[in-house]
Amino acid sequence: MTMSFTATGATKFNPGPYRGRLVSLEKRYKMVTKDDGEKEDRPYLRWIFAIEDEGFEGKTLSLLSSTSFGIGPAGPAKGRRIVEAIFGRELDIGEEFTDADLFEKPVTLHVDNEKTNRGTFARIVDFTSADDLDETEMKKALG
Repeated sequence: MTMSFTATGATKFNPGPYRGRLVSLEKRYKMVTKDDGEKEDRPYLRWIFAIEDEGFEGKTLSLLSSTSFGIGPAGPAKGRRIVEAIFGRELDIGEEFTDADLFEKPVTLHVDNEKTNRGTFARIVDFTSADDLDETEMKKALG
């Protein structure tokens, strides 16, 4: 019997803004050991975005965040910043939403390349509303 294989590789992303849409949001758990030695299953979120720019069809990028949507001394939690970018506005204190409210809405993903001991990988470093990308594109077109 003959076996068939396909060589794969990472998609090259130039640093900069990309248009994306949230296509999956997964709640996962990581076992951590607390200071008192007790083990705890700590939840976190994995956000998966489809990239919509030409030449990137079918490609996705993901990032992790805590399950917090609050505002602390260091500012808004990463999850809150993602949701505010998707909605294109700040969240009201006490506002409720579901994952279904977040899917398939445009957002601007700011991508950079991160060098690790396993190679160089595209990484989402920031996110802003889809309107921000439209303004950037308009400024480029006007020169």
